[in-house]
Amino acid sequence: MIGGNVFARLRRSERAHSNAFRRIGSGNPPRVDARAPLGTWITLVDGEIVVNHVPFVLDSSRGPLGALFAHVARANPVWKSFSTTVSSVVVFQGVESYISPSWYPSKQAHGKAVPTWNYVTVHARGIHIVGIEIPIRALRGKWKTSQNRSPPDRHGVVDGLRAKGDHAAREMAELVARRIELEAQP
Repeated sequence: MIGGNVFARLRRSERAHSNAFRRIGSGNPPRVDARAPLGTWITLVDGEIVVNHVPFVLDSSRGPLGALFAHVARANPVWKSFSTTVSSVVVFQGVESYISPSWYPSKQAHGKAVPTWNYVTVHARGIHIVGIEIPIRALRGKWKTSQNRSPPDRHGVVDGLRAKGDHAAREMAELVARRIELEAQP
């Protein structure tokens, strides 16, 4: 299904919303779990923004970035009234986790730290073709993995996330640690 294929294509078409949160390095990016291909589909219907949560399948052989395929229930009017001339967006959520300011050594030093949320997302943009097929024209990713913090704070985030112990926290800890390693390379 969606899996790592969408994230892997970010290397060719990544446009982060903030330079601070842009993914760096040539390593493989994290993957959205293929068992959870649910995308948030945002489209235009009769001049109104419509949002649907739909499972998608990526066909990577369709075009340079692939195409997303989905179906909706016949009772959902979006399948016969979405715009075929205006791009829509499908948002896929990757790993995410709360980050406590108590994990930052700088919090103890000067008290100037606030809680935040680390996350990974992909926005796939394209024009619809009846069926529902969305040939992907652009992929944008945002990787907020504490890269805007000092190295000691980032190591504190890794330690704090590992101590939480849940799967999402461990996965986010590895993302932050991997980024630290990438930035340390010459």
